[in-house]
Amino acid sequence: MTHEIHPLIPVPKLSVKDQERIYKKLMEEKPKPVANIQNGFYMIDLQLILQSTTPEYRSFLRDAGYGDLDACSHLDIAKNMLRIDQDVRDAAARNGITLTGKDNDYVIDINQTNARKIVEAMGYKLLTVALMYKLFIPYIEDLAHQGNEEAQVTLDEMVNTQAEWLEDLILDKNKVKIGTKEKTIMLPQTDGYFDITDINQFGYPTAVRDSGEFPYWFPRRNREAAICVSNSGRCLNLDMEPFLSSFFGKWLWVRLAKLKC
Repeated sequence: MTHEIHPLIPVPKLSVKDQERIYKKLMEEKPKPVANIQNGFYMIDLQLILQSTTPEYRSFLRDAGYGDLDACSHLDIAKNMLRIDQDVRDAAARNGITLTGKDNDYVIDINQTNARKIVEAMGYKLLTVALMYKLFIPYIEDLAHQGNEEAQVTLDEMVNTQAEWLEDLILDKNKVKIGTKEKTIMLPQTDGYFDITDINQFGYPTAVRDSGEFPYWFPRRNREAAICVSNSGRCLNLDMEPFLSSFFGKWLWVRLAKLKC
């Protein structure tokens, strides 16, 4: 299959000044999100990625080993939650993970460590908090508001699937860890609600209130993993230990994401 290169992607031969000029042009143009769904994945292009993330955050992800957003033509995010097939079984087996479901069952009741091992063995990643709340949720909401039926299916599935693992770990209640990198940020230390306008570059609220678009559960322990609790208004839950496979009797699910560079 021929890999098409995005015409606006900076390449190593470009000077820093030229790259800055290209990024500025991309950031000035704010087109309405367009549905590009192929092989079960939303293909989100470079322009929207740059508009939704900061250079500092993209540098953090690159240095952390997560991936180089600046060098990619698009980010692929699965339309549906991960289901068991032979590829999933093989990835689990390579990491000594036993899956109890049958083919076409959702991958559920899995802890964050094992979820990350399986998706990475398949060449994918979990979404980070910022990519979920600053990019993916606004993207599919915009598409659904435009009447896109596939985006509405994704939103409906998110509500029905309880919660999904995200990439981020929270250490000492105020430190984000992704891959090999850590960053101290000030997280609200009380439950509440936040709006998308309250989100910092890492995807976390800077403050919470009594009502808002997204619920928020603050980290209670010194090592937590982030989950998006979809059936609770896409709550950002930081009160989840990474070795647990369920919470309050609810399942934890997995969504694939992949940088195409």
